[in-house]
Amino acid sequence: MSTQKTSPAPDTSVTDIPADRIGSGQEGSLGDQIQAYFQRLRSGDMGALPAVGGFVVLTILFSFLSPFFLTERNFANLLTQAATLVMLGMALVFVLLLGEIDLSVGAVSGVTSALMAVLNVQHGWNPYLAIAAAVALGIAIGVLQGALFSSFGVPSFVITLAGLLAWQGLQLYILGSTGSVNVTNGKIVGLANHFYSDAAGWVFAVQMTMGPSKPLRRASFTNSYPFITGMRRSTRMRSGGDASSTRCEPRCARATGAGCATPSRTFGRSEARRQ
Repeated sequence: MSTQKTSPAPDTSVTDIPADRIGSGQEGSLGDQIQAYFQRLRSGDMGALPAVGGFVVLTILFSFLSPFFLTERNFANLLTQAATLVMLGMALVFVLLLGEIDLSVGAVSGVTSALMAVLNVQHGWNPYLAIAAAVALGIAIGVLQGALFSSFGVPSFVITLAGLLAWQGLQLYILGSTGSVNVTNGKIVGLANHFYSDAAGWVFAVQMTMGPSKPLRRASFTNSYPFITGMRRSTRMRSGGDASSTRCEPRCARATGAGCATPSRTFGRSEARRQ
């Protein structure tokens, strides 16, 4: 009796879409995208729908409660007040996409701001040098915490939780007994309170909207793949799984704008070779 060798079922976790189309918005027709979206909703994957729905409800509610809510001045105030949180949130998006967490981001923001204020107000530093020193401190903290994670395998939750406490203490030490510093330098204050002309605002908006999209779509897969899959590989290793079976997540690749392919293309780890 002859035996017939059956081939393994196709792996649907690896996309068949060419790498140059990942993140381009052309993965199928518009109807396919809409159908896939409603399928995800029916399966319980709500995505951003609750957040968007809550935002719409709050906007309608506040517009009825105050006649000033939908005015240009209020929108300008909201954007100014939310600028810090938006910048921190944009940085955390990539951390969360990799399946990790950073609890110290607020404390790092505080300690770097405290350093800038103290150097400028109490020590008379040039405002631009004070800002550069604050940025350098933030980079040093990021390198330190990243080295602890990548070199010693300490979980990001533990590192950033310890950093949260440590950097808050360092902030109190920098500020001294007063606990606060009033920044009055016009150049520093102007970063948050200066209003540009309408033409400059439109140019800046177009640049921020259209500028990053082209290089992100053309991001090199070789440079992007380790960042997309490295965290998932370390998670598999900590849970006792096989690190070589880690694949590029198409969903994550689309979100970051990176290309996606099988690991064998770059690292020579094909599924067929393992089997």
